[in-house]
Amino acid sequence: TDTDTDTDTDTDTDSPEIAVSCVDGGLDWTEISNGDTLAFPDTVADGEAGQSKTLTISVLNTGGADLNLTADPAVTGVGTEVWTLDLSEFVETLPTAESFDMDLRFDPFTCDDYAAVLTIESDDADENPFIIELEGAGIDGTPPVPGGGGVIDPAEDTITATSVSLSWTAATDNCSWPIDLRYRLVRSDSNNISTVTEAIENGTVVMDWTSDVTAVDVSSLSPAHDYWFNVLVEDELWNRAAYTPVVVTTLQQIFVFPTAPSFGNLGGSRATGDNACRTIRDSTYPGLPDDHVLMLISFDGDEMIDMASAYSIPTNRPFSGPGGTVFADNWADLFDGSIDMTLAAAGALGSGFWWSGSYSDGTGYTDTCENWYSAAAAYSGAIGSATAVDGNWILFGTQTCSMTVPFLCLAWE
Repeated sequence: TDTDTDTDTDTDTDSPEIAVSCVDGGLDWTEISNGDTLAFPDTVADGEAGQSKTLTISVLNTGGADLNLTADPAVTGVGTEVWTLDLSEFVETLPTAESFDMDLRFDPFTCDDYAAVLTIESDDADENPFIIELEGAGIDGTPPVPGGGGVIDPAEDTITATSVSLSWTAATDNCSWPIDLRYRLVRSDSNNISTVTEAIENGTVVMDWTSDVTAVDVSSLSPAHDYWFNVLVEDELWNRAAYTPVVVTTLQQIFVFPTAPSFGNLGGSRATGDNACRTIRDSTYPGLPDDHVLMLISFDGDEMIDMASAYSIPTNRPFSGPGGTVFADNWADLFDGSIDMTLAAAGALGSGFWWSGSYSDGTGYTDTCENWYSAAAAYSGAIGSATAVDGNWILFGTQTCSMTVPFLCLAWE
């Protein structure tokens, strides 16, 4: 009788064989070879579980004998505190075709690159220990924190009719260095820039994104106007936060307007000139301020250039015609040899000339109609031009005191 005996054997069926895979996490591959690198997706670095990333590692015995795990799988290396390995399903012995899963969580505290090693020790003949290199990066997902409680400070002594200086305390961030934080200053005519979204949608950019800045000089504003300002701050990954809006009311300009054409006789008195200005303000320009009304002119011993200190004229406000068109930026700008536009263009004087009694630098001229006491043709007075932007706007020349031209008046609140 013939006996057919099969003596072939497969040694793999008699030995344990470890196989490791990543069974979730949205990666493109599942099998892991010994020595492979497992790269975690970039993860927001805040140390909170809600921002962590977890991958599941599956250990399978594909051999023909029990696979014995000779030690607990462990994560080793620098910064192991950011890796958490859940061994709740771990078993020391895996029969053939059996497996267990380990959840490996990456939870970075800081914006750094992290690396570690996951080691699985077993009695697999040729893959012991089974090593997996771990990599992960903590990224910034937290907006900066505005400094100083988010307060924006408009320095009171810098507020003029057309400008203001704003400052704020630098923000802090969990990842970006202070010098790497960027700021944007916006303004609006209404209180509609409180949040990041509102500021971007409604704000007019005063200063675009600029690094390491905590103060801005704002110019080109309109007099007597309410402006809301806000500062946005962003870190290197464009996380943004908003400071608290602040409202600034610019000062009103000083209005310049003419009297009716007159002889050069004011009775030798500034008070007479000021009363003439107030009368014309009340009758012709009732919408202008009546808190302070003065004539812009030089008398003997009471020169135009000294009027600011003598009569408390604000020196930081612009000068405009009655309709608000500005022709000089401030008091000093009146006497520096040029103005921004002619008196005629600003609507401060229709045309022709005006009694000034002054040199172009604001000092008193020698001819002042006998200190504004005479209307006689024998005397002369200094006049300025309504159509000049250079020093002729104050001193164009002289004319006899018997001729009639307006005086100029100032009004401000």
